Amino acid sequence: MKPLEMAVGAVVAIAVAATIADTAAGEAPPLRQGLTVLVADQGQASPEPVRAPVRYAAAEIEKTCGSITYRLSTGRGKGVCATGAAIAECTDGAGNTARMYCDHGCTLTTGAATCEEKRA
Repeated sequence: MKPLEMAVGAVVAIAVAATIADTAAGEAPPLRQGLTVLVADQGQASPEPVRAPVRYAAAEIEKTCGSITYRLSTGRGKGVCATGAAIAECTDGAGNTARMYCDHGCTLTTGAATCEEKRA
């Protein structure tokens, strides 16, 4: 996995953890619009724009990577989902989690969560 993908994955995990905390406290997590983050690499003359993960107060989400669309769900009708440049994850904080990476496909499903692959 590339360092940038690892960083995006970490940010997604933090966003999901924050949303779980909001949900556990009885607060509805806010919907956020994507932000553009500039990441500088020492080998590049100018920074390359990268979209920050976006979290959703939803129990399912679709993420398209090339010709494959992945559908992730917590399987329980509640929870939060987050997407990044090449990753998506849904969790309800109660052991139902689905995660996918564009270059690896569905990598994790626990509890009632599902990750389905649809090819165009």
